[in-house]
Amino acid sequence: MRNPLKTVVLSLWLLGLSGADEPVVRVQSIKATEGTGAGVLKQAHPGDVQPFRVSENSTGYVRDRYLTDPDFVQAPLDRLLSDEHFAALRARLDPTCKGGPDSAPIDGDTCYLCAVDQDGNAVSLIQSVYFDFGSGVVAGDTGVLMQNRGAFFSLDDAHPNRLEPRKRTFHTLIPAMLMEGGQPAMVYGNMGGEGQPQSQAAVLTRVVDFGYDVQRAIEAPRWLYGRTWGTESAALSIEEDLGPDVARQLAAMGHDVEVVPTWSDSMGHAQAIRIDRQRGVLWAGADPRSDGAAAGW
Repeated sequence: MRNPLKTVVLSLWLLGLSGADEPVVRVQSIKATEGTGAGVLKQAHPGDVQPFRVSENSTGYVRDRYLTDPDFVQAPLDRLLSDEHFAALRARLDPTCKGGPDSAPIDGDTCYLCAVDQDGNAVSLIQSVYFDFGSGVVAGDTGVLMQNRGAFFSLDDAHPNRLEPRKRTFHTLIPAMLMEGGQPAMVYGNMGGEGQPQSQAAVLTRVVDFGYDVQRAIEAPRWLYGRTWGTESAALSIEEDLGPDVARQLAAMGHDVEVVPTWSDSMGHAQAIRIDRQRGVLWAGADPRSDGAAAGW
């Protein structure tokens, strides 16, 4: 059992897993763009996409340099989560930055779910077998597939996520919980490989900074930078309802832009529950990009 990764974002506490996964990248994506007015895409302007896109490129080195089993490699979290480091990231935001080298392709079979009960207990959970049928090995006669996350290990002896005995690999699973006054205020997350920290940053800023309800925040147009879902290049994918002007202007900035349909499955599937303690109400949202649903009883 490990203590969660905890940091202040947008004046609230954000909790995440503290193992070999991506919450550091999610936090850096949010903090690097804090104060820029980005994230809401309210006016469908390329300037709203750009800071998050560039911050994703700026923080990707953290994932590649440090993220693996913390029992084997200790990431310098005090420095990576410091105000000074976030200020340096913001100073390096460059609207002409096209992108970095392609990362490993991510595909698989992953789902996110969250729940809150009448007493305010909250759960944020991601389950994944990685490949469509995991490792292809079933646990006895249970029908349970064994996952295949070990495929993410590197065979490069110099890589921090190199294959070693008794080591847990880096992975992309980052269920999130937002805290307010020491109590859960929102549970949220999504599947979608490298898109997880990007979509979570978009949903969080839309809810906290701009007052969107969770369903509106999830349905709003999204973007995805990175080589994911088995694609061959690190394109900047944007949903078509952002408008053709946004695509053209981002392309003029030097980005490799791919326009995908509205509510594209490639953007991942986000879900969230907002806990309104003042009114005693739970607000739930499910992604129309998936076959999930919000239910209460």
